[in-house]
Amino acid sequence: ESRVSVEGRPVGDGLGLLYKLEADKKRKLPRVYLGPDTETRLPTVEMGVVLTLDPRTGQLRNCQEHTVYIKENTRDIQSPIAFKRSYSLEQEEPVPPSEGDPLPSVDNLPILNQQEADKVFYVTFLKDCGDNDICESELSVVASLLLPTTGENKSSWELMLGQHTEVRLNITAHNLQESAYEAQLFVSHPVSLSYIGQSKAQEKKSNMWDGWEDEGKQLTCN
Repeated sequence: ESRVSVEGRPVGDGLGLLYKLEADKKRKLPRVYLGPDTETRLPTVEMGVVLTLDPRTGQLRNCQEHTVYIKENTRDIQSPIAFKRSYSLEQEEPVPPSEGDPLPSVDNLPILNQQEADKVFYVTFLKDCGDNDICESELSVVASLLLPTTGENKSSWELMLGQHTEVRLNITAHNLQESAYEAQLFVSHPVSLSYIGQSKAQEKKSNMWDGWEDEGKQLTCN
């Protein structure tokens, strides 16, 4: 909820304000857009609003609600979203009186509290990452080739030319602590090898590796 105060009496049936809300203000490419327009997906809403007198409190009030939509494939949910809310008075510029004319009534010239006219506030994602809102993960990755081993302590794998048409790589990843957002796994391989996909058995167990992308010498999994 945001509030703005205006000194002066309402003009006519209410006091007009120009209202602007900007989402993800500090990002060149915003991660969210504002409803109710879900077609253009704009991160900014501008409109005119009218403050009307609340008989219970005697104050000028206007409430606006907006639905914020997160864009598809948004990976950064750790950085808070900065919103900027701005108000400006919607009124005619006062005309200076001619010499000898009475001064215009200041009741029709309200003053906007500039300290609240522009306000930036932040919204964070619910990440389930402890009281400090910092995700402290502990990732463990174990990888092995399904090939005969050789060398001291069986620490090397042996690939006989012409003996295998496929080389299988088994990767097991665990996270022992809090959520690991934006985690990526990279696998470098010789240019003579090409990635052809995951095994049928692994597909039935999990869809964890659906994000593999072959970049020639490196596989990337998001």
